[in-house]
Amino acid sequence: MSRVYWFTEDPKKVASVLSEHHNKWVSFGSNPFAQAWLRNSIAYYSTILEPNDWQSALGFTGDQGELIRMSVPQARSLIRQIVTLITKQRLAFSPVSESSETEAIQDARISKALIDQIIRDQKLDALQDVVLEQSLVYGISFLKAAWRTDKGKPYAVDEIKLGETIVPTIAFDGDIEITAPSVYDVYFNARIDNWNELPWAESRSLKNRWDLIAQFPEMEVAILALPSAMTNDRVYDQQAAAADQDDLIYVYEAYHRPCPSLPEGRMLMYSDENTVYYDGPNKYECIPIIPIKPEQVFKSAYGYPQLSNLLPAQEMYDHSLSAIASNQSQLAVQNVLCPRGADVSVQDIGGLNWIYFTPQSTEGGGKPEPMQLLQSAPETFKFADIMKGYMLEISGINTAVRGEPPPGVTSGTAIATLTANALEFLSAPAKSLDLGLEQLMELVFKIYSVFPETEREVMVTGKDNRAYSYKWDKSSIQRVKKIKIVRSNPLMSTLAGRSDVAEKLLQTGMIKSPQQYFRILEGAPTEELYAQELSETDLMAAENEALRRGEPVRALITDDHAEHIRHHTILTNDLKLRMNDPIIANITAHIEEHYALAQSQDPMLTAMVRTGKMPQGQAPMAGGMPPPDAAGMQEPAEPQQAEVAPEAEDLLGRI
Repeated sequence: MSRVYWFTEDPKKVASVLSEHHNKWVSFGSNPFAQAWLRNSIAYYSTILEPNDWQSALGFTGDQGELIRMSVPQARSLIRQIVTLITKQRLAFSPVSESSETEAIQDARISKALIDQIIRDQKLDALQDVVLEQSLVYGISFLKAAWRTDKGKPYAVDEIKLGETIVPTIAFDGDIEITAPSVYDVYFNARIDNWNELPWAESRSLKNRWDLIAQFPEMEVAILALPSAMTNDRVYDQQAAAADQDDLIYVYEAYHRPCPSLPEGRMLMYSDENTVYYDGPNKYECIPIIPIKPEQVFKSAYGYPQLSNLLPAQEMYDHSLSAIASNQSQLAVQNVLCPRGADVSVQDIGGLNWIYFTPQSTEGGGKPEPMQLLQSAPETFKFADIMKGYMLEISGINTAVRGEPPPGVTSGTAIATLTANALEFLSAPAKSLDLGLEQLMELVFKIYSVFPETEREVMVTGKDNRAYSYKWDKSSIQRVKKIKIVRSNPLMSTLAGRSDVAEKLLQTGMIKSPQQYFRILEGAPTEELYAQELSETDLMAAENEALRRGEPVRALITDDHAEHIRHHTILTNDLKLRMNDPIIANITAHIEEHYALAQSQDPMLTAMVRTGKMPQGQAPMAGGMPPPDAAGMQEPAEPQQAEVAPEAEDLLGRI
């Protein structure tokens, strides 16, 4: 055994060892997971790969092509519906920053604008569909974020001297690139089941050799000698013939984590041992590849593909339909039995057909009779329905989700509940995708905090829908420590669910205007309805934290004083704080300030703050009390006969 860790050796040696690993990665003869990848790929795209030629979407088999091979991709339809259900919402993230209050507002504004820009430029809404679909078909998929020095805006021109020749090259300020490599393009040690403990991993991608020559002109001869990227390991391109002059070649990127044997880690970019484009420390300080695994296989880094559960029923479903289709195709034309010697003739008289035959001494007299061969066994149709039901049950997609509510189910609440149940069944792939997207966005911010060398701009949209340009640098990005994905209630993903929620909120009085009602129907978050209450709750929590530290806090006349006092008295239930005289004095002083403001508060102002409307038939009263009479006594209000109000319409004009 070598006494030197192979990843610490000469870059040519490392590239050579990794190249040997590539050849063993997809071993279909010994790796059942690799077999499943290929089998699932062919089955998933059977309607493209199964037909014999371009003239028909059917396949034909048998001695003379008399049997039909029919593919009806029910399993693929179910996988696509799972993807649609989980990724229906547009991506949204919430950054968490470690900074002062003044910096936090600015950091949050820039961070949110940067996240929106990343989602838009990198097309993450579409990319999440791809990685989720791959994880359901292959059991595992990947998201990769990398810094590209050949992207971004050009800002300088460098010169490289090759012998006596000066070659100019353009320098770019660089930018992020987010991709979704497939299981065929990511290499790692599959015996290590925890991805965070993997010492190294690498990915490959297709690059144009002429772009590489422009970036590395000193390697022109070696790059031109590289073989073109053959496509025989790509399922969908098996028939494509790659010419020797193909411009596309493979580039491999190997990442090693920082560890005792490699304190700075290592990053290697190469095509083969003679073309090493980069060799140096791993500036990412991690493996910038994130796996998405809805179901992990025990003691393995592989994931369990959901499609594999559906394929046995799918194959028998196709066999049943193929048998029925073959029978229909061969025997759909009526066949007639006619005994030999029956002397049958046909005569047309006045548009009438007369059929003459010579009776025979046989049963039926030897007359021609139809031969009924078209009928298929009822068990064949029943078995196909059973297989379809199995696929629906295994996938967790009920008929309500597919637009076919069960008999007798017509209410929006029931349909929304069935949809929510389906979404709960799909929580494993949804959770795996959300965790992967959160890790991806945190990795992107980490990359932005390390690699950019120049100040950058981001467009921020204000409340007036005008775009403003903000400049940012590493310092503001480095303060972002956590990014959480934002997902809404599953019920809000369907129109039936939103309608039911809107009706209930209308009945409870939380919806106060028609505009709010229709906003909920359109999918607006319900948090909009209690944004005022939520902001006040956050304020009271922040005030409690400040009072706990002994900091002064100011009460305002627009506060809900009773609610503030109730929240602040929570602090007085802490025995340690009760024994701290300066802090408890500060707390009680703040509570007394609220009490004093409550005594002098104008009821009209209170009503306006709480409802946002001007009270009808009231005038403001000084000091919050009715005016006294000459003797200093308040005039009692004369009793008035209350009138019975007519039945009023609700917010939507309904009685």
